[in-house]
Amino acid sequence: MRRNQALTLDDLVELERMLIDAGGSPALIDEAKEKNHGLGILIRSLVGLDCEAAMQAFSDFIHGSTATPNQIEFIELIIQELIQTGVMEPSRLFEPPFTDMNAQGLMGVASACCR
Repeated sequence: MRRNQALTLDDLVELERMLIDAGGSPALIDEAKEKNHGLGILIRSLVGLDCEAAMQAFSDFIHGSTATPNQIEFIELIIQELIQTGVMEPSRLFEPPFTDMNAQGLMGVASACCR
């Protein structure tokens, strides 16, 4: 999870088994999965994302683009959020620290290339 590798169905089944063996109940696990949109997202939110894996995920997006320095800085903020929390709700792109760069958050930074 920390290295941005997808979990297989077998991985998720084994993870659930480990949680039950550790004293978790199936009802609690199901509730956590529902609240977090899946067990994988829950685990990612707990362990975060490896910095190198996050950088690699965005490097293809940035490489060869015509992104402005502000847009690259915005992407770096996204990477920092993912490293710390592992996941990010899209609404975060319209909250501080993202709105510190532009009051409109993502929309303001993204529209800078289209003026």
